[in-house]
Amino acid sequence: MNKIISSKSSSHHIATLQSMRFIFCILIFIYLFLESTGKLHFYYGGDAGVTFFFILSGFVLSIGCGPSVANGTFHYVQFLRKRLAKIYPLHLVTFIIALCMSFVAGVKFDVIKTFLHIFMLQEFTLSEDMLRYGTGLSWFLGALFFCYLLFPFLYRQLIVSRNKVFGALLTIYILLALAIESCCNNSAIDDFMFAFPPLRIIDFAIGIIAYRLYTAPFSIRLRQWIARQSTSILSTLEIIIVAMSVLTYIPYCLLPSWIRFAPYFWIPFSLLIYWFAISSDNKGIITKLLSQRVLVFLGNISFEIYMLHGIVITAFVFVWGRLFGYDTVCNPILFAICFVLSIVAAYLFAIIMRIGRYKNNR
Repeated sequence: MNKIISSKSSSHHIATLQSMRFIFCILIFIYLFLESTGKLHFYYGGDAGVTFFFILSGFVLSIGCGPSVANGTFHYVQFLRKRLAKIYPLHLVTFIIALCMSFVAGVKFDVIKTFLHIFMLQEFTLSEDMLRYGTGLSWFLGALFFCYLLFPFLYRQLIVSRNKVFGALLTIYILLALAIESCCNNSAIDDFMFAFPPLRIIDFAIGIIAYRLYTAPFSIRLRQWIARQSTSILSTLEIIIVAMSVLTYIPYCLLPSWIRFAPYFWIPFSLLIYWFAISSDNKGIITKLLSQRVLVFLGNISFEIYMLHGIVITAFVFVWGRLFGYDTVCNPILFAICFVLSIVAAYLFAIIMRIGRYKNNR
C-alpha cells in the first residue's frame, strides 16, 4: 500500500509521485471495501495498487538513499532502523486493534500466528489462513522490509557496478519465477503466493531499474526536450502515458492470475513513474493536477491510510449492517463515511507520530 511506504521524504520533492501514492491507495481502498461488503469484487485495485507501491519504493529509495550507497556513506543499520521506526508503530497498533476485533467476532487466539504477525513474517509461510489473521494487510510490510534488507545490495549491482553477471542472473530469476507461477493454479496465486517476498523483490528491483533509466544520459536530453515543449504537447503525452496504465483494467480479468498479480503492470507503471519523475516541473495538465497541495498532502499520509482503512471499513460495515441490514452495506454513503474516516484517522496518527519523533529528538 505504498509504503504503502517507502522513503516518503526522499520523494517529497517530486509532488506528482506523492500524489500518485494517494491515487493508488484509493484503488486498494475500493478493493477492500467491496470485498468487505461481499457484494462486488475489484481485484484489479489490490493487484495494481500493491504492485505500484513496490515499484515506486525501489525508485524513490534509489533517489533518496542511492547516492550514499554509491559514495560509501550509507549506514545500513541506521537505514533499517529508520525504516522500521516508520512502519512498525502503526503495524503494532493496527494488529492489536484487529486482534481485539477478531476476538469479538469469535476468532480464536493463535500463538504462532500472533508471533509471526508481530515480527512481520507471515507472508513467508505461503498460507492463506496465516495472511488473513489480524488485519490481513500487514503482509505488505514484511515483504517491503525484505526489500529494504536487500536494497543496498541491489542498488550496488544494478546502479553502481552495473554488474552484467548479476543482471543476467536477475533475468533468469525473473523468468524462472514466472515459469513456476504459470504452473500454479489461479487460487494459489490469489490466496497466498502474491504476498511471497522473494516474488515481490522483482517489483522492487524493477523500480531500481527505472531509476537507472531516470539517471541515464538520454534522460538528461529528454528533460531538455520537455522544457522546450508547449503545454498542449506535454498534456497530450501525459494523457497517453496515464491511459496506458488506466487501460490495463480492460483485459485484466481475462488474464491468468500469475500475469495479472504483478508482471502485467511492470512496464506501464514503470513508465508512469519514470515520466512523471523526469517531467515533474513541466506544464502538462496532469502534472499540474498532481501537484495540487491537497493531493500531495494525502499522498504524504497514504501509508497511514493503507494501514488504518481495513479497521475502519470492518468496524463500520459491522455497525451499518447491524443498524440497517447487511444487504445494504454496499452503498455510496457507507463508502464515503469509511473513506473520510480513514483519512481522518490517518492524519491523526501521523500527527501523533510527528509529536513523538519531535520529543525523541529534543
